[in-house]
Amino acid sequence: MLNLAIFIVMIYILVLIWKLPNISTIQKPYYRSFPDLPMASFVDALRPEKFCGAHFKRWSVKVTDWLTAMKVFWVKDGLPEGNISDEDRKKFQEASEIFVGAVRNVLSDHLFDSCLHMKDAKVLWDYLNTT
Repeated sequence: MLNLAIFIVMIYILVLIWKLPNISTIQKPYYRSFPDLPMASFVDALRPEKFCGAHFKRWSVKVTDWLTAMKVFWVKDGLPEGNISDEDRKKFQEASEIFVGAVRNVLSDHLFDSCLHMKDAKVLWDYLNTT
């Protein structure tokens, strides 16, 4: 009786082993461990350090690259003149909000406080360039 029980357990273990994938430890199956990187990862890599007041030109170039990768740097020139459709006005407003929020997040606390009231990308960018 004991031999029959041991035999059944051994069969069960063999069945479990047969169900395991047959992949050696050296050669791994071909698959990408990382899916295609979304643009957000690239944008995060370009994010500049917080601006504390020194080396503005260097910082502004980094911010320009970062905002260009985010596809919102074009709003720094302000709302285009002429007749603008409601859809284009909405796109501009959304891009401007992203621009202002992104720039505020890479400013040090004392500069953030001075820019807190600015809601327009052109006004904020012009202010930073004159400071």
